[in-house]
Amino acid sequence: MANLRAGLIGLGMMGRHHARVLSGLEGVDLVAVADPGGDKHGVAGGRPLLSSIDELIAVGLDYCMVAVPTIYHEPVGLALAAAGVHAMIEKPLAQNTGTSSATTRHCSPPVPVWRPASWVRSTRSPPGARGRSRLASPTSAWSRTWQRTTST
Repeated sequence: MANLRAGLIGLGMMGRHHARVLSGLEGVDLVAVADPGGDKHGVAGGRPLLSSIDELIAVGLDYCMVAVPTIYHEPVGLALAAAGVHAMIEKPLAQNTGTSSATTRHCSPPVPVWRPASWVRSTRSPPGARGRSRLASPTSAWSRTWQRTTST
């Protein structure tokens, strides 16, 4: 099976850690990164450094890690959904329940909502929440699970 083609948008405090993790995952190729502010932490590692989600999508991704400021989660998530690219969005999913629902509503079929273990333990989904909660961890175990559940 071919490696998964991953992208990363947002190269700030959290993005630099996601770049490190994605770079070390077996079965995953981090093919490009994007941040309109550039690569202040030097994490691109020779990969294409792009300035927008549209440029990143054009590279051809299987999934994208979203580590932009929360205010941008909705437009970035919607762009990825429209392009049919799977997304892992850094917590919180959105600034409020309305934008969170708007983001998940545009995914087809309705997607499971992946929540970090600390969040799952401390909160409950509101009544009528879409999708099943899934426990995810940014490790190679998650990547292998993702590959098994999305393979055709």
